[in-house]
Amino acid sequence: MSESRVEGQRRRLEEFQKRWTEIDRRFEAVKDGMEDRGRVHDANSSLGAASMHMQTAKRALASKNPDADSIERYLIYANRLMGRAHESIEGPGPKGKRVRTARELAEELAYYPIMYEAAVSNNADGHHVMADSGLLDRMMHNLASNANRATEESGRIDVRFRSKGPHMVIEVADTGRGMPEEHMERFNRGEDVPTTKDEGGEHGLGLQVVRQAVREHNGEVKVGRNKGGGTLFRIKIPLKRPGPEPRTRRPKR
Repeated sequence: MSESRVEGQRRRLEEFQKRWTEIDRRFEAVKDGMEDRGRVHDANSSLGAASMHMQTAKRALASKNPDADSIERYLIYANRLMGRAHESIEGPGPKGKRVRTARELAEELAYYPIMYEAAVSNNADGHHVMADSGLLDRMMHNLASNANRATEESGRIDVRFRSKGPHMVIEVADTGRGMPEEHMERFNRGEDVPTTKDEGGEHGLGLQVVRQAVREHNGEVKVGRNKGGGTLFRIKIPLKRPGPEPRTRRPKR
């Protein structure tokens, strides 16, 4: 890797670290007054993940043979996560829902699963879906980060996108320790899941973000056991299937 690229990445890392500190200070100043605890959780989670990626990039830059592509990937991840933290703190911009194909939406939503080294399969088709990718992106971030925390290094995370009947189906499966049966039942009944430290930190707040995102899209979400152990989340979002052609009336003579 050329020295100029090394220096460029070091400068970017320094800029990111300064930006992270500014966002973190802002978060500490306002978090107690934020009414949406899901946004508090999202900001805290995003800042933590961004810091982790910057530390990894820093170690890689200090090595004898730094891998340029890996460092660039860590910097991109950190930058996007800081943007998500800022959005969670200050409120989302005027994105709203727009129409795109299910396949295009799946490609957008694969970002965070890939960041957490999930195996992603995209079998969504060309039918259209009305979606707010910002909300669904938050949902995928929470599901992927939860799966990553629950899964050992030797484990596996699978994210599957497909179209089935009138729905776009998203599945996030891991081979981790799994959610307690009682928590899964509560979530599937629409109840809050505990968020105490001995039960996975703020895991329950992340699931509130997931439920809110699905509700905003008139969809449904269920959690259950993954085959072979672990947890499986299945989300269904309505597709905009084409209807029958409108019947035209013949003009009266």
